[in-house]
Amino acid sequence: MNASRHLSLLRRTSGQGEATKLTPPARGSTLLRTLLGSRALSRPGGGAAAPLAGGTRTLEELAPVRRHATPYGEASVIRREYPLDQRVGGRSPGALLGRRVDRLATLAGRGARCGGDARRWIFVDTEATGLGGWAGNLAFIVSFGRFDGGVFAVDQCVVRSYGEEAATLHYARGLAAQYDAVVSFNGRSFDAPLLRHRSRMNGLDAVLGDMPHIDLLPPSRRVFGHRLSDCRLQTLERDLLGVERVDDIPGHEVPRAWFQYQQSSDPGPLLAVLRHNELDVVSLPLLASVLADAADPGPRPKRETWPVRPADRRAAHRALARVWDRRAIDAERRDGDLSAALRHAERARRLLDRQRDEAVEARAKVERRIHRLRRKLGSLVA
Repeated sequence: MNASRHLSLLRRTSGQGEATKLTPPARGSTLLRTLLGSRALSRPGGGAAAPLAGGTRTLEELAPVRRHATPYGEASVIRREYPLDQRVGGRSPGALLGRRVDRLATLAGRGARCGGDARRWIFVDTEATGLGGWAGNLAFIVSFGRFDGGVFAVDQCVVRSYGEEAATLHYARGLAAQYDAVVSFNGRSFDAPLLRHRSRMNGLDAVLGDMPHIDLLPPSRRVFGHRLSDCRLQTLERDLLGVERVDDIPGHEVPRAWFQYQQSSDPGPLLAVLRHNELDVVSLPLLASVLADAADPGPRPKRETWPVRPADRRAAHRALARVWDRRAIDAERRDGDLSAALRHAERARRLLDRQRDEAVEARAKVERRIHRLRRKLGSLVA
């Protein structure tokens, strides 16, 4: 279902400072509302959907559910599409395609295996029946975002009953396997282990396999932690993207919503979780583009780098320098490759040379490493 077909044309309103609005129809659309310089992001109907009268309506009647056959039964998938130029706050999903994403992968501690093309990345988020531990913790929504032609598509694989879990995981595995790397927010600590455990419980290969994993939470902390109160996803949405969610279901209520659906067959609570999950996935390429701007040492027009500040870029370059310095240590001590170690250390120094006084000690440490490596290489040549 194409979200652009559900979004009305921009309309300017007059009066007490109310800004541009995107007003959707009542069903199945995305609400993007601009309020006095900030944006409110929601799906219509709010976070807590009202119970359905008589429980007669099904999930298929309220959402574009498609059934996909697998060896383990049918998987239920809901697909939404966003135009690449669709503005969400100050960014659009397609903004990431014009960025140096290889630097972002390095900032996240990943290597060249991630590649330099964001179209080969898949963005993942899950919703589970528990907030910690893996025993009995079911991933009842496994969602993927990906660049598909001229849209950013969100495919939500929904486990509507325990019997659908194997089919859902099998389908999700086939979808993820088409891409080179996975991007998440706190996914290395939560989503990936959860999916690995649930796959093992069902006798299946892990959904994400051994794909390179770019977790946006650690680099967000390194780059923006110095000026934000915390680095929760919704804080980053508000302070970096200018987006604020409206009537979003709190995370701690997500497990209860699925159990309510199991007890009553009323899809209302589940729809609220689907809205929450969809917004999580849509935020990932937006946040990734902001981090890519912070990691890029090259000049870029100010209007394109907002909200990245000079202090953010310096923090990103210090973090990148630490990555290259660690690679220099590994190349020397683990691999015995002094030439590679020297190259990595020199890259770290170039990044630190752009700093002011924040990296004096780190620069001196890297300089000593470079001097020692050059001396070792010189003795080998002699």
